Amino acid sequence: MIRTSYSGHLGVTSAQKLVQAGPYRLVRHPAYLSFILMALGFSLGYSSIAGLVCVPLLLIPGLVYRIRVEDALLKGHFKDEWAAYAQRTKRLIPGLW
Repeated sequence: MIRTSYSGHLGVTSAQKLVQAGPYRLVRHPAYLSFILMALGFSLGYSSIAGLVCVPLLLIPGLVYRIRVEDALLKGHFKDEWAAYAQRTKRLIPGLW
């Protein structure tokens, strides 16, 4: 189900279910968290100061914007189910945000 739900364009379909299992029980956007960690890992692995600077200055703000847009879409579609899920899980960092 998760693999078929991914798209580069944000959107919700009528048949879509709110996934709350696996890594989604800890954070609402585990793929974005993984992407940030991977970018930081590559930057460290290649000793790239430019990479280490670009992640917080360029990558993270772009992902935060996308997370807010995605959360608004999901909230509008799933309503009460989303509200309950959002209340018990953080967006990106378990226990923080």
